[in-house]
Amino acid sequence: MMEIRAQVFRNPVTTLLLLSALFILSGWVATPLEAAQRSSRTVTSQNLPSEKLASQNLASQNLASQNLDTGWQFRAIGNVDKPSLTEWHPAQVPGVVHTDLLHERLIPDPFDRDNEFHLQWIGLTDWEYQTTFQVDSPALNHQHVDLVFDGLDTFADVYLNDQAILSTDNMFRRWRVSAKTLLKPGDNTLRVVFHSAVEKMLPYVKSLAYVLPAISTHNFGNEDNIATAPYTRKAPYQYGWDWGPRFLTEGIWQPVRLEFWDALRIENFHIHQQKITSDQASLSAELEIEAGQPVTAALTVAHDERSASQKPDGTQTVQLEAGINHISVPIRIAAPKLWFPAGYGPQNRYRFSAVIRVGRDIAAQAEVRTGLRSIELRRVSDQWGKSFEFVVNGVPVFAKGADVIPIDSFPNRVTP
Repeated sequence: MMEIRAQVFRNPVTTLLLLSALFILSGWVATPLEAAQRSSRTVTSQNLPSEKLASQNLASQNLASQNLDTGWQFRAIGNVDKPSLTEWHPAQVPGVVHTDLLHERLIPDPFDRDNEFHLQWIGLTDWEYQTTFQVDSPALNHQHVDLVFDGLDTFADVYLNDQAILSTDNMFRRWRVSAKTLLKPGDNTLRVVFHSAVEKMLPYVKSLAYVLPAISTHNFGNEDNIATAPYTRKAPYQYGWDWGPRFLTEGIWQPVRLEFWDALRIENFHIHQQKITSDQASLSAELEIEAGQPVTAALTVAHDERSASQKPDGTQTVQLEAGINHISVPIRIAAPKLWFPAGYGPQNRYRFSAVIRVGRDIAAQAEVRTGLRSIELRRVSDQWGKSFEFVVNGVPVFAKGADVIPIDSFPNRVTP
């Protein structure tokens, strides 16, 4: 949670609401699930209607793909004095190096006794992951073949058939890179070299004329008592907190795959809620479409109430240029069934679909599910100062906040 030092509001209810909101926000900052939420193709919370979640639920696309999660092995390539660690060992993907070491009995239980202190070397070491996979000739006949990592933790150099193809610096995003020219029919080798986040960032942080505040409560002296966490796009809790240990993970913590596509693909599809009332919902379907070359296509958007048949919202002809194209389609829904927080009404949700045709063929399609609601933070002058309350669909909501911390230090051990 964020450490809060502020004067107490005169109104205790205002104080509770503000702290609850901050705790909720801190839960997003403190967990590594940010990347998972951004990358997920399925909504993970049945009661969250947010456009952020909805924009990622590309439930169906005309994309052929090949999973690359199997056959991985790992080894240490620096900062270790144990010869056994420089040998190849089986690895699990998705996963992180701590659980791979534990699975191979190369380290003791990190949570037993004072093992946390004795295992800090793991986060100061560089690690290499490698797998070999096969690609057949028909797959390579597609116009585009992308290598997609849903999450890499954190500083990594990626090599495909010994050719550098990608460098990463962010745990919280998906990485996509064109791979067709480096792939070949038959065996292909994919290698990922992870660099210690501390060793990578420490020289940079030392060069700065300022120091950012950090939440880390202990670092065992291995950062020269300079916190690198605020400068690194990596889960902050891994650097140690008052409620949890310090374990700086590295690894392929989300799925990896090849994606094959031809004329175009849908990069993003979300529903922008412009104005929501009980009489009408004014929306727009926002799409990011990547085209391999200029092409004329027909885009059809439709919606339903999940239990009913789809109602078309219109078809329009779009001229797509090579690269990313931003398309917006207005949608109006009369007398919408609104989404409410639990305890205030039903959690109604709508399903929206987008279908893109080139000629008569479906080139790509996607769908999202989201709830329609208005939300405002109401600040009204009163005898104590100003109110602080959230209003959903015109109904003031009591913010019963909770501080949710990660269920496990190692995210791959957490199941839905």
